Amino acid sequence: MRLVWTGAALAHLEQIQDYIAQDNPAAAYRLARDLTERGKPLSGRSPDVGSQGPGQRDA
Repeated sequence: MRLVWTGAALAHLEQIQDYIAQDNPAAAYRLARDLTERGKPLSGRSPDVGSQGPGQRDA
């Protein structure tokens, strides 16, 4: 299974990062990095974990 970040998810993450960066740029960077890194172990799990969004299919 492969974890795929949707464009909307990445846009939301960028908005969150920009908001936090107004007060603490280093924390904003760490948050975005940590969230994307924490998703990587999910790609090695069972394909039944999570759900597919509209328009997605198994490769």
